[in-house]
Amino acid sequence: MSELDQSHQDRVESEATAGTSGPAGGAGSSEQIRLLAQALRCMEECVSITDGADRILFVNPAFLRTYGYEEHELIGQSIDIVRGDARLEGGVEQIFKATLAGGWRGRLWNRKRNGAEFPIFLSTSVVRDESGEPLALIGLARDLTERQRAEEQLRLKTAVLEAQLEATIDGILVVDESEKVILSNRQFARMWQTGDDLLDRSDDRLLLQHAASQVDGYEAFLERVQYLYRHREEKSRDEIRFKDGRVFDRYSTPLIESTGRYCGRIWYFRDITARKQAEELLRESERKYRNLYESMTDAFAQLDLQGRVQEFNQAFQRMLGYSREELLGLRCHDLTPAKWRALETKIVDEQVVARGYSEVYEKEFQKKDGTTFPVELRMILMRDEAGRPEGMWAIVRDISERKAMEWELHQAQRLESVGQLAAGIAHEINTPIQYVGDNLRFIEDAFKTRQAVLTQYEELRQAAAAGSVPPVLLEQLAQTLSDADWDYLSGEVPRAVAQSLDGVERVATIVRAMKEFAHPGRKEKSAADLNRALGNALIVARNEIKYVADVETDYGELPPVMCLIAEINQVFLNLLINAAHAIREVMKESEKKGKIHVRTRQVEDRAEISISDTGCGIPDAIRAKIFDPFFTTKGVGRGSGQGLTIARSIVVEKHGGTLTFEPNVPQGTTFVISLPLDAPTTAGAPDSSDAR
Repeated sequence: MSELDQSHQDRVESEATAGTSGPAGGAGSSEQIRLLAQALRCMEECVSITDGADRILFVNPAFLRTYGYEEHELIGQSIDIVRGDARLEGGVEQIFKATLAGGWRGRLWNRKRNGAEFPIFLSTSVVRDESGEPLALIGLARDLTERQRAEEQLRLKTAVLEAQLEATIDGILVVDESEKVILSNRQFARMWQTGDDLLDRSDDRLLLQHAASQVDGYEAFLERVQYLYRHREEKSRDEIRFKDGRVFDRYSTPLIESTGRYCGRIWYFRDITARKQAEELLRESERKYRNLYESMTDAFAQLDLQGRVQEFNQAFQRMLGYSREELLGLRCHDLTPAKWRALETKIVDEQVVARGYSEVYEKEFQKKDGTTFPVELRMILMRDEAGRPEGMWAIVRDISERKAMEWELHQAQRLESVGQLAAGIAHEINTPIQYVGDNLRFIEDAFKTRQAVLTQYEELRQAAAAGSVPPVLLEQLAQTLSDADWDYLSGEVPRAVAQSLDGVERVATIVRAMKEFAHPGRKEKSAADLNRALGNALIVARNEIKYVADVETDYGELPPVMCLIAEINQVFLNLLINAAHAIREVMKESEKKGKIHVRTRQVEDRAEISISDTGCGIPDAIRAKIFDPFFTTKGVGRGSGQGLTIARSIVVEKHGGTLTFEPNVPQGTTFVISLPLDAPTTAGAPDSSDAR
């Protein structure tokens, strides 16, 4: 029996003999244990009290929380209920003996209620009574699960760091506060061609001398190192060049403990020879391309994501008339007339941001003096190495001269159109004018005859007023009426008047159509009736069409369309004349007239106009070229090849629409114009007529 067991047995026998609890008996001991337990309940460590038989007398709340038991499940049970694999030489008996001898401290494993084992740090002590006899054993346990996990993580991190140290491309050297080498990697040894004997020295002076012998300017190299050793808290970064041409990036930083104490310095070395060579090549390339960039006639400007000018070439500066200082930081909106800003914002949002670039589009820029000029602009999104947007390139071309030439070409095209249509229009007007003239001459002769009849009636009236009508007057009146063929005149004169009025109306219709068609129009888009415009174009082109084709129209209900109507009139006329010419080519082999079908309709938010013909069609080999400038299949003198090019420019670039074509079955072609119903109202470019 152990000393603690004997003490417990003696106390039990004493209490049984006395039948009461005295100061030296069990009651006093129990009170002592109770007071001790009360004090231990507030501790965070797991506290247990056992008797000599290893029965649990007390556990505190921390013990219950950690082991997962209820108090009634432990009191009176053997402490073995929570013991796991002791993993301790000598076992539990060793702990017991050490505790009686003064206490035991160490690690071992315990078991929770759910069977899970976990590591603890256990500290034990013995409680003795007044006579020094062992009364109980106290155990204080601390759960080491988190600490062990942290230690495992630390070991893992250490292994990872060691692997990274050897895997990095940098050469790394670490010295302590006394300049003793404590750590280096193989990359450092390879870079500096050092052996283990140098790296194992008690300080790095020999290592420094070895390194200095390899670099250019070794005095400066050594001086810099010694300076940093003296100024311990200073960081440093510079480049060092080797005699063999290598270049290293050298970075040094002090090692400072959390207490602020300097404990050493770490050096990083990276071989940047290839990068330096690439940078030199890049500088040379940049110099060449900078010269090219500055000598280009097109203007280039780099913008940030808010549209502010960051960089530009000389052409951009000359174009706008600002100084370099004035341009930097200006927003693109500041260089744009107000009427173009909404379009600019829309293009940036819908094209540049959405897909990385914009189509080439036309707008106006405003110089420093306030004057505006037309430009052709394309925006390209710039991205950083991670693919994030970081700005935009604006490529700008001044098209003032081109616009002036287009205007001159436009005038020439309009004159050509007038020249080609003049004879036909004159013929259209001449026909009704001829029968108007003939009818007027007929009416003039009838009026002279009417005057003779009226004269006879006046003589007859006067004779009747005098009270006597000579028979000769009645005979003369009858003869005059007979000579004048009065019955014929009474029927033909009203018809002649009606025919004349119809002829005048026909002439007025042609003149009105010509006036509406040839009107220069407004500089800005306005609402227009496209069905009416098509009708006018058919009237103007009638003489070109009527001998080769019959025209069918199918006008759908269209709301007014925002457009430059003079420009759209020219597109309609060109397509109608082209259709007539295509049908004329077919009529060379067959005299049968062809057909032109004009149709309009609304498709969602767009107006669609189709012009179909039964002409010769467009061969597959040239379909990709028909919108190219100066391309034509017509004979010399019958067209400049600019017709469809300018028509497409008007529809697509000026109105945001589309101009497409498709072959008809069995022959012919259909051209389809699609225009937005409510295009933004912006200034139109000079009226660009078309040539066929």
